[in-house]
Amino acid sequence: MKNDSMHPSDRGRRLLPSVVDQLALTDPTRVFVSIPLTSSLQVNPYPYTKTFEEARQDPFVVLHTSGSTGFPKPVILIHGTVAHHDTFLLLPPPGEARVASALFSSKRVFIGLGLFHSAAMCSVAFAIYSNTTLVIPPPVPMTAELANQAHLHGNLDVSFLSPSILVDIAKNPSYLDNIRRLKHVTYGGGPLPRETGEMIRAQTHLFVNFGATETGYYPLLLTDPEDWEYMSFSSRMGIELRPFTGDLYELVFIRNAKLSLFQGVFSTFPTLNEYRTKDLFSRHPHKPGLWKFEGRSDDVIVCSTGQKVNPIGMEGLVNSHPSVVSAIVCGQGRERVSLLVEARNPPRAEDEGAALIKELWPLIEKANEKKSRYGRITEKLILFTKVGKPMARAGKGTVLRKVTEELYKEELEDMYLAAKDVPMQVGTNSS
Repeated sequence: MKNDSMHPSDRGRRLLPSVVDQLALTDPTRVFVSIPLTSSLQVNPYPYTKTFEEARQDPFVVLHTSGSTGFPKPVILIHGTVAHHDTFLLLPPPGEARVASALFSSKRVFIGLGLFHSAAMCSVAFAIYSNTTLVIPPPVPMTAELANQAHLHGNLDVSFLSPSILVDIAKNPSYLDNIRRLKHVTYGGGPLPRETGEMIRAQTHLFVNFGATETGYYPLLLTDPEDWEYMSFSSRMGIELRPFTGDLYELVFIRNAKLSLFQGVFSTFPTLNEYRTKDLFSRHPHKPGLWKFEGRSDDVIVCSTGQKVNPIGMEGLVNSHPSVVSAIVCGQGRERVSLLVEARNPPRAEDEGAALIKELWPLIEKANEKKSRYGRITEKLILFTKVGKPMARAGKGTVLRKVTEELYKEELEDMYLAAKDVPMQVGTNSS
């Protein structure tokens, strides 16, 4: 621990001179005003006299989960949850690398996520502890164009973006080249297609940031550049990776009194002794201690045959195609899975759809190679979204899978009927 008579989070009461910068872009209509924490603006004193232990169980903020895999729900984060980010600045245990987020200390970091998002809110808290300068965009939907303007004019060290924005950046040669201006790019909120990640990491040091509304950021250790899609978990997290199915493991937090400062999740859920995250990981094939995010247990599709299909790999490959905005694998309770695709230019006629399938087919075939029979996509089970009816999305840009499937329930049903595949009846064994 640092040689400080106060708990690390008591230092937040000093309000370190972090700065929240406005980002003045070329479009003056997008400029907005924000006030640096170091502003000379005169305000009335608002004394806060509680120690950390006194405030530890007090509410800090109420956030909604994103709803990526289910319906959004409110989560109350308390001071104890948010304070665990301060421990990222402590020296690591002997033989362990530093927490990657410590790289943000005293740097200029662009937060390309809405400030209502848990990752952005936790970044604000971490900035106070670490003297990080956050550069925030105007209050408009984030786009690759807007992120590129930040990279050009924000005098940045780091950019924190969602996978969907990085996919769009990678599809624009000029935007991709401008990534070279950054020392680091980090992403979170969902998986990043491997093809996109390889393009980004050729320009700068790319690494993943991971966490959840209920837990805040995870203290992930810095990995080698070629391992950008893998995570190395700090031993201070107090976790187990339990077998789930096949080569997938679920991350579970185990309460440990000696690690209470580092386990913010048990401030969120003080009555639990373990917390199952539903996040699934696979081992690195050659390097012990490295884990790759493979999706959520909610994402796993159970076919009527009992076959379990993880859709993330297929979706990542298809999403990397320039003609695709988003793609999701559907088929819960069906004999076979299907693919729902939102194209940049949705086909309006059958021949246009056939042409687009032909264009996407090499990627689909590549993804099919790693799947069992029931996990493979066939040409008859590919559906395109309609003009004016895009996929439903969370605030962070990720597709709301269940909401989107419900949105296209009738079209999916018609497609499966044409393919002579009917849903599994309630009560059928799906294990």
